[in-house]
Amino acid sequence: MKVFRTGLTVLNKAEEIVLSAVLVEMALLTFLQVVLRYVFGDSITWVDEFVRYQLCFVTFFGADLGIKHGSHIGAEIIGYALPKRFKPLLKAFIFFTVFAFCLVFAYYGLSLVIKVHHMGQMTAAMRIPKYWVYLPIPLGGGFMCIRSLYYAILEVGKFLVLMHERGTCAA
Repeated sequence: MKVFRTGLTVLNKAEEIVLSAVLVEMALLTFLQVVLRYVFGDSITWVDEFVRYQLCFVTFFGADLGIKHGSHIGAEIIGYALPKRFKPLLKAFIFFTVFAFCLVFAYYGLSLVIKVHHMGQMTAAMRIPKYWVYLPIPLGGGFMCIRSLYYAILEVGKFLVLMHERGTCAA
C-alpha cells in the first residue's frame, strides 16, 4: 500500500504541474490569438484547434484532481443521517461506485480511441492523428479508477479501525 501511496503522490504532483502549465499556456495562446485577430486582422490557423483539444485534456485530468480534493458534486444528506462510525462505509460505497463508473468510462474511451486509430483520421488544422485527441478519455478515466479505488480502500480501512476500537469487530 505504501508503494501505491507514493505512486499516487507522484501522480498528484505531476497532474497539478502539468495542468497548471497547460492552463497558463491556453490562456496565453488564446490572448495571442485574440490580439492577432482583432489588432492585426490575422490569426494562427492551428491555435483554436489546439486550445480546444487541450481543454478536453484539462477536463478529464482535472476531474481526477477533483476526486483528490473532494470537489465533485455530491448529496450529503445520507451522511448526516448515519452514525459517525458508518460514514467511512458510505464514502467507500461512493468511491467504489465512482470506480465502477470510471472503469466503464475508461473502457469505452479506449474502445473509441482504437476505432478512431484504425480509421486513420487526421485533425484538420494540426494534421496529427485524430485518436490523440481522444486519448484523455481513457487515460483520465483510468487515473480516476486508480484514485477512487485507493480512496475506497482507505475508507474501508477507517471503518474497520472504528469497528475494532468499538470492540464490535471479531478479530
